[in-house]
Amino acid sequence: MHVRPSWKSSLMDALPYSCRALQSAFRLIPGAREVYIEVPNEPPSVNHIYRQLRNKKTNKPVFKLEDSVLAYREMVRIACMGKTFHPRGVTAAIVVIESPRWITKEYKVGRKDVDNTLKSVLDGLNYALGSDDALLWEIHPFKLVSTRGATHIWLHELGDVVNALGGLGCQSKQTALPLPLT
Repeated sequence: MHVRPSWKSSLMDALPYSCRALQSAFRLIPGAREVYIEVPNEPPSVNHIYRQLRNKKTNKPVFKLEDSVLAYREMVRIACMGKTFHPRGVTAAIVVIESPRWITKEYKVGRKDVDNTLKSVLDGLNYALGSDDALLWEIHPFKLVSTRGATHIWLHELGDVVNALGGLGCQSKQTALPLPLT
């Protein structure tokens, strides 16, 4: 468990070694770009993302995004102001979620899942930056115990995986050549 106590000089000192190692590895990619975004709140869980309503005329269920999700998207948009990220290929995301709720008052691991919050983070980034979710190749979530709630996001450009694979991924079904059996 990684804790961000008040005596740590910076966020980077409080991050786990594996997170810092990932960032260092991504920064070694030639010509790659990186964007850092800090959202001053933790994301809502996917368990509470939609609210079910009934259409008055047809009585069919209609799903609407919860107000907390819309508010978080707006926070991400404000945090992304003045930043652009239009990658030339696929990207990787490192998401660090600071929260006091990762552990309970009895100092046991809390029941909150990090993967349930990723959808809100990624949808907020898509809304704010206009980036394509299909280009997101890797996602690395980390929990960080803190007295405050915050979301730290690093987007790294990884390059063009289609060219790296020799163009195999860009062929359509009609023109795809069969792969040799080995």
